[in-house]
This record gives sequence, C-alpha cells and structure tokens, in this order.
Amino acid sequence: MKIKYIYQNNNNKIEYIFENNKITAKYNNKTDTFDFSNMPNGEAKNITSELDICPVLKSIQENDILYVELLKMYSDDEAEFIESK
Repeated sequence: MKIKYIYQNNNNKIEYIFENNKITAKYNNKTDTFDFSNMPNGEAKNITSELDICPVLKSIQENDILYVELLKMYSDDEAEFIESK
C-alpha cells in the first residue's frame, strides 16, 4: 500500500491502523474500517464512511498495488511547520 496524506487544519486528529489492504480510521472516538482487499484494478467510486468525515479521499488499485489518499489533520500549533513545506 502506498499512502499520500492530504493535510487539513483541524484540531481533531484522525488515527490510522493499517493491516494489509485494510485501513481503520478513528475520529472523534468513532472508528470505521475500509477494506480494499478484493478491490479490482481501477479507482474506487463513492467511498463513504460512518465517521463525521470520510478520511479516504481516493483509492486506486493498479498492478496489485493499492494507492490511497488519506486526510491528515494538523492543529493550529502545527500549522506553521506543516504549511511551510
């Protein structure tokens, strides 16, 4: 699995657990698991979540490699460091 984080300024963090092609996300004391184990080649459409926001922005399976874009929250205290990159 190849992961690209898309940063967003938000004081509520998202925690991730990765297991093979499964991603479990925890946000505001709720969890949701995204299982891409049997995903065919191509891009996943209409990814939804039980969380208040969907942390999986994009998922593409290509030649047995899973590429995902995930939200990565950062606080106001971290903003100067993150935004300067």
